[in-house]
Amino acid sequence: MRKLFRNQDGLSRPIIILVIVVLLVIIGAAISQSNKKDNKTNTQSNTSTTTAVVPISSACSKNYNDDNLCRFANYTDLANHQYIATGSAIASSGAKTSFIIENDGKGNSKLVFGVNGKQLSQITLNGYVYIQTGVNTTWQEYPASSAGAAAIKNPANGFSLNFNTSTPADVSVEKMGITSCGTKTKSTCYKYKVVETSAPGTLQYILFDTHTYLLRQWSAINSTTKEQIEINFSYIGIPITKPSPVKQATN
Repeated sequence: MRKLFRNQDGLSRPIIILVIVVLLVIIGAAISQSNKKDNKTNTQSNTSTTTAVVPISSACSKNYNDDNLCRFANYTDLANHQYIATGSAIASSGAKTSFIIENDGKGNSKLVFGVNGKQLSQITLNGYVYIQTGVNTTWQEYPASSAGAAAIKNPANGFSLNFNTSTPADVSVEKMGITSCGTKTKSTCYKYKVVETSAPGTLQYILFDTHTYLLRQWSAINSTTKEQIEINFSYIGIPITKPSPVKQATN
């Protein structure tokens, strides 16, 4: 559980990343133009009417006494799942950013960020990073280990919840009931509020499917800075492919 707040600095890390993206888009990011149009993604959430058989962590159950929460904990390593996610964020300055995330569960991903009609895209694939500024522009290719790659972090990586190995006392979890979830399908989700004692002004909410126990929505808001983020997940297999046209970038 601590990873949600410590490893990625909780809400602050995704928000900071998004603010950086806003700045990169506005200043042009010093990247060349090209002719690749970004394909629009169908983000309809998949659903299931059959409840998955998921083991319950004994350590989690002992600390939280919540079987559903402890089933959900088995599916919180998002990097290992195939998914499409759509999200938005508001920085403390009021700057708004929208984004689409595609992840293949094999270490490859595609991120598309948009603000004020401008777009910045990044594909991470098989040890290379491809970056595109705008639409219909050339993708710049960098080895992933190159300093010039300046990889943009996946905002969803800010979420890393693990009840199985540690259950820190400074985190409280409150069950809020069952609610509808999914933008285009009739899914239902368990809703929980998550609060860290050291950051009482930041409220995080998680919604996970009542049948599959997969995360459907993660949102957070800081009542002091007004920073907020919301990400909606759909678990669909998406192939990540090399873009075209591509130009090898010089560091």
